[in-house]
Amino acid sequence: MDGTASVGVDHPTNLGDGSLDFIPIWARSNIWEPLGLTVFLQFMILGCLMGTLLGGSQGLARSIFGQIVPKTRSTEFFGFFGFFNKVAAFMGPTLYFFMAVVYDSRVGIFSISMLLLIGAGLLYMVDIEAGRADARAEDERLGKKLLDSQGPDSLVE
Repeated sequence: MDGTASVGVDHPTNLGDGSLDFIPIWARSNIWEPLGLTVFLQFMILGCLMGTLLGGSQGLARSIFGQIVPKTRSTEFFGFFGFFNKVAAFMGPTLYFFMAVVYDSRVGIFSISMLLLIGAGLLYMVDIEAGRADARAEDERLGKKLLDSQGPDSLVE
């Protein structure tokens, strides 16, 4: 057998032989067992936390992006935003797949969590006020350019 249908100590969910098994072993020993939480409750808690955090981060990303994008070019920028959302929706599962095939599923989950932490670090470095100022300056520049190209009579109806 290939080990995926095994029962007992050879089952793939047993801990101890993977490169990142120390993390769930530590969590089980120091968090779940002392609190007396069942596996079902563990997944419910983790699922609710992940859903809350990931859903909120998507809304936050759109809100911040909308604030630092020039109004005169918002269609272009939100087009890029949508495109990169699609790329991320493809790359995340692809990264998980390759890491899970080469190593194991725990390393796949770890690689996705590293992407989330890197994204949080990058978001921390964003200067929103400078972005707003740049967006206003770009709007003013494009607004003047538009008025110059249409002439002063374009404002009179």
